[in-house]
Amino acid sequence: MVGKGIIGKNGQKKYLESFKTFWNFEKLSYLSDEEIRHKLEELRQSFLTEHEKKCLKEYKFKSLKKSFENVDKHFDMSVYRDKSITFLGDTTKFFELFQLTDELKPVFFVDSYEYLIYLMSFLNKNYRGHEITFVLKKTPLFFEPEEDHIEYIKRQFPGLKFLYSLVDSNTAGFDLRDLTLNKIIQESLKKGATFIVIGEDASITFEGGRFPYWVVSPIINDKFSKYAGTMPSMSKNEIKVIVKKMTGEWNYEFQKIFDGMERSTFNICSDVEKNVNNFMNLYSNTYRNIDFPDFQIFEDEWAKIILEREKNISEFLRKNDEKKMKYVSSYYDLKDLNKIEYVPGKDRDCVSLKGVYFKDASEVDITPFFASDVGQDLIDVRAFIRKEKDYKQLSFFINFLYFATENLVMLYNSTLGNNKNEKINFKNFFIDSYFNGISCTPSLYNKAYIGLTRDNEVRIGREELTEGFLEIDREKLNWKKECVNEEKNNCEICIYTPMYEEKLNENEFPHSIRKVGSNRYNIVIVDNRVVCIRFGEVYLPPFGVVVSLNEHRFLKFRETIKLFSCENGYFNFEKNLKVNFNFNSNKNFIWKYGGGSLLVKNGKNLMQNEKTAEKNFEMEGWYNSLSMKTQETQVQNWVRGPRSVICLDNKGGIFFGVFSGRTRESKGARFDEMIKILSEEIGDLKDVINLDGGSSSCLGMVYKNEFFELSYPSATTYTCAGMARPVNSFLIIKFRGDKN
Repeated sequence: MVGKGIIGKNGQKKYLESFKTFWNFEKLSYLSDEEIRHKLEELRQSFLTEHEKKCLKEYKFKSLKKSFENVDKHFDMSVYRDKSITFLGDTTKFFELFQLTDELKPVFFVDSYEYLIYLMSFLNKNYRGHEITFVLKKTPLFFEPEEDHIEYIKRQFPGLKFLYSLVDSNTAGFDLRDLTLNKIIQESLKKGATFIVIGEDASITFEGGRFPYWVVSPIINDKFSKYAGTMPSMSKNEIKVIVKKMTGEWNYEFQKIFDGMERSTFNICSDVEKNVNNFMNLYSNTYRNIDFPDFQIFEDEWAKIILEREKNISEFLRKNDEKKMKYVSSYYDLKDLNKIEYVPGKDRDCVSLKGVYFKDASEVDITPFFASDVGQDLIDVRAFIRKEKDYKQLSFFINFLYFATENLVMLYNSTLGNNKNEKINFKNFFIDSYFNGISCTPSLYNKAYIGLTRDNEVRIGREELTEGFLEIDREKLNWKKECVNEEKNNCEICIYTPMYEEKLNENEFPHSIRKVGSNRYNIVIVDNRVVCIRFGEVYLPPFGVVVSLNEHRFLKFRETIKLFSCENGYFNFEKNLKVNFNFNSNKNFIWKYGGGSLLVKNGKNLMQNEKTAEKNFEMEGWYNSLSMKTQETQVQNWVRGPRSVICLDNKGGIFFGVFSGRTRESKGARFDEMIKILSEEIGDLKDVINLDGGSSSCLGMVYKNEFFELSYPSATTYTCAGMARPVNSFLIIKFRGDKN
């Protein structure tokens, strides 16, 4: 609004300065997020002149009017916001409401004037000649409907009869404690009205209402995603909309909680208020308990329900290949690492370990999946399992290795300043080396890998970049071991990895940068994509390598690769150049993925204490300042947290496990604590690799095309505690030979 000249810069400056006194967290702690948003709006309004307020009101009205003028008034809600739609919930029953009947008496609570466009187009088609009531707020937020909007709509839709009532709610959405709102609701209930609540803010503020109402809302923001119990769409051209009748009445005891930070006892998608058995898979909107006779819930208290759910899973897994597989569900006191009994909801210093141990690793089929395989940045595993429709037999899920999130890429790009040529314009790609049987990327650091050989042997080890060759389209570039991270002008081809960077300089991180390739021709490659080709120094990226050529080799390279004009030393080239690396160390593998941490090597505990751990992490490059730029949280800090591991033992077995963390019920574990607990559970450890941890840590069970969380994931932006988050990569594990 400042850029459009509607709001003055001086007013905006004073408004921003007032934030310092506004953010008194002690005073705000008793308010909901919705109430805080309303108070922020009041604060903003206090710095606006009467002229600015008038201009904002006119701007809002013009926006509404323009939207109505540009829309087909006879489409229905299935083309919501010009995107394909996925409806979740009681969709059929909802649309049956909109039959031509005088008994409906709809009362609408809408939290955005944008939704009026789509709603009125639908009503005009299906509900002409009937009375419609809108509940509006006397002091609406900027995007909330106002009286003049309804008056305008009356003129646009003469076939509809409009009423509206005003309430005092001082919140984003509607405050059910508001006396004026309460009076309207009670009077409408006596008349047999149907309440329809539209929008995320409105839906959240109606939570707790002890009367029937319909929720209709797109799933977009983070808080509502947690409240709904489902992820927003992972596609830019698709949107999920929840349609659900809320009864407000339950026939058993439970508490509705949607703060998202602790175990949820309720979400809109789950239907738990109608069927206690849906607690068995709380975050699935596709779960039908009739399909799972082993998973019946009989308890009606939340703490007992958690224990019964765990009992059902344990008994079910014991029936499945008990001689070949063991399900681990243990709880350890972090004071002395003694195993204790799990008590749901008790706040204490403990950690939960959930895992699956297979007695013969050669009988286990391990299949890696990547978001890029399905054309996405991230995969919502629950949606993926349902979509595939071939996971009927028992299998298991564990998150895999690290990926370059949008935040990490953004932070790296920010260190490059105005240098647009070397900025990375893609995100959520796999960090470090991979070999998938077809394509291959180089080892960036000296970190741990896990792979499957052609003899079906799972191997865990460490690997650093040595000799190899690179193909860019038809051009082949070979380098020798002595030309890795060595500045030798006589090398035709040398290659720089982020390990060229020295150990972390505390004063430089996170702004540290390094340039390489002075007076040479340099190709910057990240995730097998050419970022730039330049004569002269280039930045060494934390996510990739720099292949550096002398002039003689570059001239030959240029004959094969089409390079166009050169500006400031940067060559223009064909986009989407085909890039692939090749290393002899991969020839005996079916697949192989790197970037993890080695915790146990050939039976030797590398995590005995913080000092020995630091030595090994330094060897792998975790304290390298470029490596630290690939970590949203500093992975190797000696702290407790959520962790995912894969273990091999000396008896030929393999274990997949997750230490839950960052919650009241499970604090997480340090690396030394993990090894002690794993030794207790598994015994004679041979090799252990630490996978991507934090909120990505999740172990799940896949059965009859349903995904069940076994571990207790921590909360993220879009997911509440207990719900698996979307990840870049994961493993599906099952017995070899099982047919889906």
